[in-house]
Amino acid sequence: MKGQRRRSWVYRGWTVMVSRSVPKWVAYAYRLGSSKPEGPFVGDTPEQAVAAVQAFINADYDDEPAQTSPGG
Repeated sequence: MKGQRRRSWVYRGWTVMVSRSVPKWVAYAYRLGSSKPEGPFVGDTPEQAVAAVQAFINADYDDEPAQTSPGG
């Protein structure tokens, strides 16, 4: 029986890939259009690895210039 050991999705303009690397879980982040990964982000569970990579992406996202909204 073959289990799902790798998953990927897009989060805030990054492709996130999580895979099992016994005994840990490892996540990498690829900026869309780039082949160079950021990481590895390692956790004992897939949730820990995802939390680490999302914290990295959120920090990068927060560093982007704020977009002004009309009105106010």
